[in-house]
Amino acid sequence: MKELMHILGGLLAATAAMPLAAQETGTLRTHRSAEIDDSSRDGARRTMEAFAACVVSRQSGRVVALSRLRIDSDQYARVYRNLFDNTDDECLSGSGSLYFSPSLLRGGIFQALYAREFRSGAPTDFSAVTTTGYRQLYEGELHPEVHSAVALEQFGECVSRADAAGVQTLLRQIAGSAGERAAIQALAPRFAACIPRNETIRFSPSVLKGALAEGIYRLSVAAREGAQASR
Repeated sequence: MKELMHILGGLLAATAAMPLAAQETGTLRTHRSAEIDDSSRDGARRTMEAFAACVVSRQSGRVVALSRLRIDSDQYARVYRNLFDNTDDECLSGSGSLYFSPSLLRGGIFQALYAREFRSGAPTDFSAVTTTGYRQLYEGELHPEVHSAVALEQFGECVSRADAAGVQTLLRQIAGSAGERAAIQALAPRFAACIPRNETIRFSPSVLKGALAEGIYRLSVAAREGAQASR
């Protein structure tokens, strides 16, 4: 089974070499709430994260529903489209335009969703969580893009099980900051054990944060539901 993405030894160095368009593709137009900053790669990342946070704050119910769907389902496409049709005018402001892939926006949404639902007292011990159930949503041969998304989510779960506190620290950091770089470097020793043998994964900090956010979010929801069921 072949992963589509590759992790090369120098995560930050590899990312710096990638053009912005290769990391951020798709269109966001000028609107309110998240002030567009297209002056740099990090500025674009901060805009994307702020936009995603605005979307989650305004449509949290829809976002939670989206998180429970297969990404290759017609229902997912419908909910995703409606999500942004209803919030574009409210969640961006400023002049210019930015380009993000749906996968990067998805990652930003999970960052915001995790921050919203687990602001304090977030679990760090997932030993009681046997499965989040996400992988079980998919059966049979997967389209390459779906396979990549599932592989990243599974990677995020694995790293979060190994070092939830480190993942939480990373997700609190501002895009492009020294704190973000330090948090990635601190987590880097965990990555190799979470990549299947003979596979490699390569990702930018945005993709990494999105994968870890989705993984720790799903684990945290499963832990919360398990705790509620045992009462």
